[in-house]
Amino acid sequence: MTFQANNLSGTGSANNISMGGCSFETGIPLASGAILQMGLQVTDEVAPVIVDAAVVRYARGSSVGVEFLQWQQNERERLQLFVRGLLIGSRNEGVTFRKAV
Repeated sequence: MTFQANNLSGTGSANNISMGGCSFETGIPLASGAILQMGLQVTDEVAPVIVDAAVVRYARGSSVGVEFLQWQQNERERLQLFVRGLLIGSRNEGVTFRKAV
C-alpha cells in the first residue's frame, strides 16, 4: 500500500483490512489525526484501490490504524469484492472435502 499526506509519502504493509479501515506497518512516522490519501494494492493484476481520505486513528511505533472517510463509489465496490473474497477464503480454510464412495 502507499499513502500521502501534505509533505510526506510512504509505503506500508497492511495486516488487517475491512470496509471501515485498516491497520498497517510503515517506517514513516505518522501522527493521530493526520489525513491520508491511500492506494491499496489488493492484487498484482489490478490497479490499487484509491481511498481519497483516511484519518489516522492511532500510531504506535511502526503500527498505524486508519479509518476510511471518503472514496469514489467504484473504488468502494472494488474493495468490497476483495474483502468478500477474504471472508469466503477464511471460511473454507481447514475444510476437507471427501469424495463419496
